[in-house]
Parts: sequence; structure tokens; C-alpha cells
Amino acid sequence: MPQRSAKATREEADQAAGLLAFDAMIELVQNKKKFFWLNFMAGLWRGIGGVVGAALIIVLIGYIVSLFGGLPLFGNFIRDVQHNIPGK
Repeated sequence: MPQRSAKATREEADQAAGLLAFDAMIELVQNKKKFFWLNFMAGLWRGIGGVVGAALIIVLIGYIVSLFGGLPLFGNFIRDVQHNIPGK
């Protein structure tokens, strides 16, 4: 039996994986319900991730600004907000 090189075996495996992925994509596009649900969930999680990420960055920036004594123009507003937050 002739010995095949690792490169040839890897190329065949890559080609087979590509065909399987293409077949799965065609099946997904043909199934409208599954396609809609997958895209809906992807959009939902992207939206949640964007909101959580933006909130964390805003909180981090606010914390850093508070370490430096706040912003001169918005100091009174920030002080009022901090005063009105329960538990502080």
C-alpha cells in the first residue's frame, strides 16, 4: 500500500470538511424556520453583548473620572445623581 504524505491527507480532510460545511449551510438555508431562529438568536445575543459591553465601559470611565474628582462642567449633576442613588 503506498504511503500518502501528511500534506495530502490534510488537504483531503480540509476538502471533506468544506463539503460538509457547505452541505450544512444549504440545509440551513432551505429550512426557513431554523434559519430565522438561528439569526434571531445571533442578533439577540449580539444586542445583549453590545449593551453589557457599553455599560461596563461607561461604568469604568465613570469610575476613572470619579478618581480624579469628577468633571468640572458636570460635577453638580454627577453629585446630584450620586446623592439620589439609594444605598449610598
